[in-house]
Amino acid sequence: MGLWYRTVKRITHVRWTIWVKYFSNGEGSWLFNDTRKWFSILTLFVVPLYLAFFASRRLPSSSFAVNDRKYRILIELSALPTFAFGFLGSPLNFYPPDIDAVSGPQKLIIVMYLTHYIHRALVSPPRISPSSTPKNHPAVVFYGVLFNITNGFLLGTFIASPFGKATLQHFTLKFILGFTLWAVGFQWKTAHEKILVDIETRAATGGKDRDEKNASTDATTSIPHGHLFKYVSFPDYFCELVQWLGFAIATAPLPLPQTSLISALNPVTLISDLRKPSYLFAPNLSPPYILLFAELAWTAFRAQKGHRLYKEKFGAKYPEERKALIPFVL
Repeated sequence: MGLWYRTVKRITHVRWTIWVKYFSNGEGSWLFNDTRKWFSILTLFVVPLYLAFFASRRLPSSSFAVNDRKYRILIELSALPTFAFGFLGSPLNFYPPDIDAVSGPQKLIIVMYLTHYIHRALVSPPRISPSSTPKNHPAVVFYGVLFNITNGFLLGTFIASPFGKATLQHFTLKFILGFTLWAVGFQWKTAHEKILVDIETRAATGGKDRDEKNASTDATTSIPHGHLFKYVSFPDYFCELVQWLGFAIATAPLPLPQTSLISALNPVTLISDLRKPSYLFAPNLSPPYILLFAELAWTAFRAQKGHRLYKEKFGAKYPEERKALIPFVL
């Protein structure tokens, strides 16, 4: 009990110190609003346009290219410090934040966020075979780190904001639905990742460790089978989208009842919206849904590209009925 009291007291002091130094009396609202506006434009428009028109061109080789395992650890861990800074500093609060005022749903949302990124950083990469992972260009690493740093700050700030507190005050039916989707998505994502890791392990050992009775893949072709692999080539991507959909449903109101989302995604009105103050840019498009739509754009591109490569590699052996990302749809 003494350790818990000292920990809470220390966190409260850190929150108060950050708020007084940087964000007292709501002075941090401009930082949140400007960041949300330009992060939305970058992730929902600039990056998808790049993927659509320029991603087929290979980046120039670099002596600083890093292995997938190393860069993934760096990218995923970069999401944690700014999330903590945004939540503890509470830039949108007009009064000093109080750790005792954090509700049960807020705490669970924080656990969900930390669980995802800690698992991605410290559990998933060590399971990947170093010999099976490609080198990644520093530009890819830079974008991944920038994305997670910015997204972490936006989410932490939003969850700690007065609006976030009001939304996450009680365990509502919407929150329970969102948490259930998140938990199912997380569980199934790890299950499909294990199938892929088993393929890599058998390929690295020449099939010596294969369990014929429980094998869910064919080591001679390395075509994944089992669970949602029956329907899509990348069920791990699909399950991660289910995770973030659940996270968004639990954390924030749907942006659909208002026209802000349609306005934000309409190129005609987007130009005029750019001239408006940041707080008027798609006001109902909250950080959890920005993350969901950004992940959808990114994973859809990667899944479609990987799906084509699977078909080129395995030809007629590859199941024709499989979609790339979303069962029966995409």
